[in-house]
Amino acid sequence: MKKTIILSVSDGYYEYSHPRQLLFPGVAEADLMAAGIPGVEWDFWISPYTSTIIQTEKNTILVDAGAGNISKTTGRLVDNLKLKNIHPNDIDCIVLTHLHPDHIAGLLPSNGNTLFPNARILLSDIEYSYWQKKPNLLELNIPPEVRKMLQSTTSEFLQRYADRIETVSMDEQLMADISLFAAPGHTPGHVGVEVQTDDTLFLIAGDAFLHPAHFTHPE
Repeated sequence: MKKTIILSVSDGYYEYSHPRQLLFPGVAEADLMAAGIPGVEWDFWISPYTSTIIQTEKNTILVDAGAGNISKTTGRLVDNLKLKNIHPNDIDCIVLTHLHPDHIAGLLPSNGNTLFPNARILLSDIEYSYWQKKPNLLELNIPPEVRKMLQSTTSEFLQRYADRIETVSMDEQLMADISLFAAPGHTPGHVGVEVQTDDTLFLIAGDAFLHPAHFTHPE
């Protein structure tokens, strides 16, 4: 029996300016400094954009599809998959942890085509319902242009893949050793993926964690 293989595959990276409020909203300066996190002088943060491949005996699953052409430093997923001898046609299931552009814009080439033709596209029912209602996102502390990009990218994705999206529960059992788990907060329907391989449990958490300090200081 083939062992389950988990691979991290880079789509590139993105540089965020003045990331303190993005990563640690509402955290006091003293608490940040005590945790070893730069304060107001923290000018930029480079975030890797990483997708995950889960290869089982029968399936090749892609978790999140990268940022595509939203930046000059992103959109490298397909090329990096090929370096690992994985062709887009090999992917038979795509799990989207949530519908932010850096996780779905890789599915939106500018020529209007759809990608990964053999893949089911799985999305939590809560996430699907939230974005179908076209939320105004005014509750988010983000610039208007970012809010507009979130809305337009998600709308385009839902239209282009309308006949391929399958909604599932936030704790869906995908197969014997692979299931989803609910991780709402970053978005209402955000999910992670739990993979059991032999005696090791792997959690693919999407954007539930964004910085190493979120592990050491989850509060």
